[in-house]
Amino acid sequence: MRGCEAYAEDHWRRLRIGDAELEVVKPASRCVLVNVNPTSGERDRRGEPLRTLAGYRRTAGGNYAHKPDRIYLGVRASVARPGRVQRGDMLEILD
Repeated sequence: MRGCEAYAEDHWRRLRIGDAELEVVKPASRCVLVNVNPTSGERDRRGEPLRTLAGYRRTAGGNYAHKPDRIYLGVRASVARPGRVQRGDMLEILD
């Protein structure tokens, strides 16, 4: 995705991709599995990348006020209007 600031999704409420419309439901909390190298299956001994993310993403941003003991990165959305989505479709922020 291009053309927006880092973590812009913290402020999104509704968006369109292709013919589908999505409603942002809540921020996405990260679990320790992101610390596992997908190629080797080995866990990072330093706890990265969660260790770094915890320094500035421990509390939810934007319009959310969720549990501060979690590390948030990205959002979870539900389908508000089904439609076809294809690679290369533009993302449009509706609200």
